Amino acid sequence: MTFEKSIYYQEIINLINLSEFKKAKIILEDNKNQFADDYLFFTTLGYIHDHLHEYQDSELNYIKALNLNNHFYDAKFNLAVLYYKLKNYLRW
Repeated sequence: MTFEKSIYYQEIINLINLSEFKKAKIILEDNKNQFADDYLFFTTLGYIHDHLHEYQDSELNYIKALNLNNHFYDAKFNLAVLYYKLKNYLRW
């Protein structure tokens, strides 16, 4: 089962919309093994880490997502924005 079709997906989206990033992170971290090959899962986790100012974890999750699917635009875009925010212009 993919993350998008899981029971967690809509719950995570709702928590993000409510800016409940810590709650969303706990749910995702608790289910990380279940979605170990899902690029959307790691992109979402990266997004949550970014909003919690956990930039190293954010970067690692975006890279993991891109290793799973190098054509996923959201992960590429979010990683580029992260690098820009950190003024890390020579990366990637």
